[in-house]
Amino acid sequence: MTLEEEIYNKVEKLCNEADKHVLICEFDQAIEKYNEALELFQGDIEEYEESIMIYAAIGDAYCLAGEYKRARNYFYNALDCSNGIANPYILFRLGECLYECDEKYKAQEYFIRTYMMDGLNLFEKNDKKYLDLIKLMIDK
Repeated sequence: MTLEEEIYNKVEKLCNEADKHVLICEFDQAIEKYNEALELFQGDIEEYEESIMIYAAIGDAYCLAGEYKRARNYFYNALDCSNGIANPYILFRLGECLYECDEKYKAQEYFIRTYMMDGLNLFEKNDKKYLDLIKLMIDK
């Protein structure tokens, strides 16, 4: 499902403002703007194509702020969105949050899914410890 043009334009404006806040490490303000954008959605938010990007952006902002438990919830929300389960970025970031929340077994599951869909791409751009968690499994 896609948003009506007028609502889409408002969502885009709020997300652009939020992105600017992220760039200067104003994470609370960014999250506030992203949430304002989500409030413009009507009905089942997860049905809209745009929702996955907003949930992921909120998760990213919480990650950058070091709040992995809160970030984890938003990445779970992103998974529930249309095609969320097929998005390696979402899977990787959820794995990262789970790892940082000391849920390494669950993290391993999402890292394996990421690897199966996207190979080493996301692992090479991030901390080596995430790849180390699944290295024995992929070496077999």
